Amino acid sequence: MQTAPADKNIIGRVPLAAASPSPTPDTSPRPAIALTAYVPTARGGDGGYRKYTTGQVGGAGGAITISNTGRIETTGTSANGIHATSTGGSGGHSKYSGRGQGGNGGNISVSNAGQIIVNGADGHGIFALSTGGAGGGGGSRGNITIDNLASGMVQGGSGNGLGVYARGTTVALNNAGTLSALSGNAARLIGADVTLNNSGTLTGNVSLEGSSSELLDNKASGIFKSGSTVSFANAGTFNNAGTLSPGGTGTVQTTAVSGSFVQTSTGRFRVDADWATPQSDRLDVIGTANLAGAVVVNPISFPSSSVRANAGMTRTFTILTASGGITDNGIAAQDSAAVDYELNQPDANTLDVVATVNFLGTDGGSSQQPNFNGFNQNQNNVGGVLNIMFGHGNTLAFMNPLMQLQSMNGLGNALTQLSPLGDGGNFGSTLVNGANFGSHMLSCRVNGDGEANAIIREGQCLWARAEASKLSNDGGDTGASYDDKSTMFSAGVQVNLGGPWRLGGGIGYASSDLQTSSSASTEGDQLHLGGVVKYNPGPLLLAAGISGGHGWYDGMRDVAIGNFWQRARSEYDTSFFTGRLTAAYLLERGRFYLKPQVDLAVSYLARDAYTEQAGGGIALQVAENDETIFTVAPFVELGTQIPIWQGAVARPYLRGGLRWQSEDEFTTTASFAAVPGSDFTVLSQADELVGTFSAGVDLVGEADVALRLRYDGAYGDLTRRHTGSVKFSLPF
Repeated sequence: MQTAPADKNIIGRVPLAAASPSPTPDTSPRPAIALTAYVPTARGGDGGYRKYTTGQVGGAGGAITISNTGRIETTGTSANGIHATSTGGSGGHSKYSGRGQGGNGGNISVSNAGQIIVNGADGHGIFALSTGGAGGGGGSRGNITIDNLASGMVQGGSGNGLGVYARGTTVALNNAGTLSALSGNAARLIGADVTLNNSGTLTGNVSLEGSSSELLDNKASGIFKSGSTVSFANAGTFNNAGTLSPGGTGTVQTTAVSGSFVQTSTGRFRVDADWATPQSDRLDVIGTANLAGAVVVNPISFPSSSVRANAGMTRTFTILTASGGITDNGIAAQDSAAVDYELNQPDANTLDVVATVNFLGTDGGSSQQPNFNGFNQNQNNVGGVLNIMFGHGNTLAFMNPLMQLQSMNGLGNALTQLSPLGDGGNFGSTLVNGANFGSHMLSCRVNGDGEANAIIREGQCLWARAEASKLSNDGGDTGASYDDKSTMFSAGVQVNLGGPWRLGGGIGYASSDLQTSSSASTEGDQLHLGGVVKYNPGPLLLAAGISGGHGWYDGMRDVAIGNFWQRARSEYDTSFFTGRLTAAYLLERGRFYLKPQVDLAVSYLARDAYTEQAGGGIALQVAENDETIFTVAPFVELGTQIPIWQGAVARPYLRGGLRWQSEDEFTTTASFAAVPGSDFTVLSQADELVGTFSAGVDLVGEADVALRLRYDGAYGDLTRRHTGSVKFSLPF
């Protein structure tokens, strides 16, 4: 009985008894054998000895059928995963009339739906050999069919190992799963008619040695990661209706094809292009090349950022040569959003792809043509500086995935993520919070017990206020939309200086959480201080206030482009100052009153410069910035006073008006930290004019203890702000 060699460490080994020579001739074929692992041999018996007549014909080798659904793993040298051999018996000897005909080898069928993993040197994932026995003319080989099903995996060993080795008459390998070898040699098929059909994933070198016909057919669903050779013994044909990717994605590989190459209309030739070399994947075809379908280019690397010579925006890569000539049957290169790819034939035997980068989009426009690409001005500013950087040899890691984006919308979104959009939003938010704190110091309500002008009269008190607000900005033409949620707690005191004069002061703390539409966010803390002096004779109120403070911010900006992801972090400070004048006059009509008021303010904001911390080249260096903004806010308040309980009164009111500010854009200047001088600007828009609305009620006790509940809203074309607040004051 034959068994596998002991050092081959084969799992699931099944020995098969071999036929031994017999003095009684036996020409019947051996029975078919169905196994699930290692099959050493199925050998026909040798022909018997005859003295005067021709030696007996050798027995036929048995047919072998193998079906594997489990896991087969080997570790020894030359240890095959599945080993199937069918050999015809030798022809018998005759002393005077010559040797008999050798027996025929049997057919072999192998089906794999499991895992075959060969780890040792020189081992094959599947070894299938059908051979005729020796004798007069020798026996013929059987046919071999190997099916690696969709769930199947075959990995050959290192050294001289193969994923599949098969030798017979008609040899067909049908791969719908994954087929490879540690050696890089996927398959070697030898016979008269040899075919490899791939509808799964095939990786490595392929050798087809057919004396009559040779065909490598990569089906529409097939992925062929070719190695250095697709070898034909007799100038066979390589058909590609699926995806051909020499070396796989990310590795530049030249594949020599010793036959003809045909790519059909569904075929995709995926080419890795190295901009630093510049080299690319290439097919070198000995025969003819008939080309349809698509060329898809994958940029994989770029010159070092230290290279300052004008590298330019265009590269030319040779992707195919054919000694027998190239026929264009409708092949075209597939553009990405940022790279225009054109095919060019400098001669009858060469195909080049010419790649031209434009981070403003591949429709040929320029940043001097507004909206030529559907981008907003901020996106055009970022894309423009990337073009300048790339054209001068400065390349950053995010450019590779940026060049692979297929849609203009995806490119525009990526350019937005590369800009500091949250900066302008923080400016607008800080301006509103600073101005809002100034209004906190404008009231110490008194009951007045029905006295004239009691509604507008200011008293002496300690006060505390809490508010929560949400500011939304849809970004306008800049695309810099954001939402800012903030809370503020403030407290203060107002004293009576005698007569109509009052003096007050306050302190406040605010926290904010700003989220942009581009996945950038900022969390901030602000400290506010202020003072106010008021003149309040009769129905008139005049107030002059000053407030200011300092803010501390932590920023975070995510950039996600395809499989690329990086997060930038930053810390910076902002200082702010507001001077404010208020004038109001009370008009009473019975139980109702009308109070027109106007607020005039000037605000100054200054933000420190900062540099983000991030990988992948996305880190920005943001320049310091300051803004001075003037605001005018007229409005009218309508209300009434209602006695409620033991001398206490309720004063519900409605207020409506406008607020105008002198600036409706905030400009941020930034550059990519890795490339000095790569300055660009982005804008954040705000409304110049908004409508304001308030509704509230003051509850004032007989002893001037007061509670105010209030809603404030601001509504513009771009912005909306909603604020709810409660204020408590205690006289002393």
